[in-house]
Amino acid sequence: MFSKEINKVCAYCEYSKMLASGRAAVCEKKQELMKPDGRCASYRYDPLKRAPAEKK
Repeated sequence: MFSKEINKVCAYCEYSKMLASGRAAVCEKKQELMKPDGRCASYRYDPLKRAPAEKK
């Protein structure tokens, strides 16, 4: 279902909340806007934020 390799990005972080536009995430730890593909030292993976890969 999921690939074994997980990119450590803000979009999958427990502390981030994506904005409606999808262009930025609000980090609860750092209290600032982050890029969805960004990351920081406070990263903590949340499996519920990840969508399964599409079948080929």
